Amino acid sequence: MEISIEDRETLERLEEELWCEETRYDKQRMNELLAGDFFEFGRSGRIYQKQDTLAHSRKTINAVFPLPEFHARLLDENTAQVTYNSVANYDGVVEYARRSSIWSRTNCSWILRFHQGTPFQPGINSDVSKYRDRTAIINAITYRFPKIGDEQQISACLWAAADLWELADETPESIDEWKQISNPEELRSRIASNEKTLVAIWNGIVVGFIAFRRGNHLSLLFVRKEFSGLGIGRELFTRCSSDFDESTVNSSDTAVEFYQKIGFVQSGDRFLIKGIWGTPMKWTNRAANQTR
Repeated sequence: MEISIEDRETLERLEEELWCEETRYDKQRMNELLAGDFFEFGRSGRIYQKQDTLAHSRKTINAVFPLPEFHARLLDENTAQVTYNSVANYDGVVEYARRSSIWSRTNCSWILRFHQGTPFQPGINSDVSKYRDRTAIINAITYRFPKIGDEQQISACLWAAADLWELADETPESIDEWKQISNPEELRSRIASNEKTLVAIWNGIVVGFIAFRRGNHLSLLFVRKEFSGLGIGRELFTRCSSDFDESTVNSSDTAVEFYQKIGFVQSGDRFLIKGIWGTPMKWTNRAANQTR
């Protein structure tokens, strides 16, 4: 039984209400959306009834919209199942879950009868039946300019790309700096700027991100750990630097070797700023072409 475009769009909008603070913690609205016999299998394994859900304490929700991998189908004329992946940032910790909901049609709209969340970590092994080998994964990666709304996924990518506490030497000053760098609002401002930025997407998830400042200064380049070694970082830089004569970067200690591989050379003494060590490096288009 095929679902109409109108029903699909309505169900997607209703699911998104569950991830917006304004509606999620509006007891009157939630009472309208949840059926009297509603229950949920939470991502922790706990079972929630309607009264439990209505009693939840308010907290900040930073969820990715539109809901990744959203699908809807009719089970019968008045019953629909929707599935999607949730990506939400809670106090700097990004949580992923596969979601499934059962909705029943009423005279006025739809009500939610059942919901289930199963935690998962996106990565190379998250869909082995479809992506069995390196080539298939690389071929499934697409590159595009980021847009407003991508900032939560980009933040998640940064946190999953490396041990930021290790990069920051675990000093309070450096940790605060990394929190600022990966803050979704800071990333949103980068997206809205005229500076060069690019994301790598796999299976609807941001797995790589690059950003420049002052034109040709490479300020951020991150690839999720489980996608390292696939050439994503190199491809992000190559796509962005094609019209550069030169580019600079202040490399973290752990990234110096990578930058050397793509043609950067050290251009100054290692330095410490805001608790973070950096090595100034420079890339020139002419030198890169000579080594190809």
